[in-house]
Amino acid sequence: TFDTWALGRRASHGCVRLSPEHAEELYDVVYELGKDDAYVVIQE
Repeated sequence: TFDTWALGRRASHGCVRLSPEHAEELYDVVYELGKDDAYVVIQE
């Protein structure tokens, strides 16, 4: 999301919102590993 001021607040029913920088980092890691070999763990 580009609304980084709203990160950490509820805004949907299950979407994981990331800052643009974190989204880019996640994309790069998944791209390197391949989507079949990457997994994401969501923790509170």
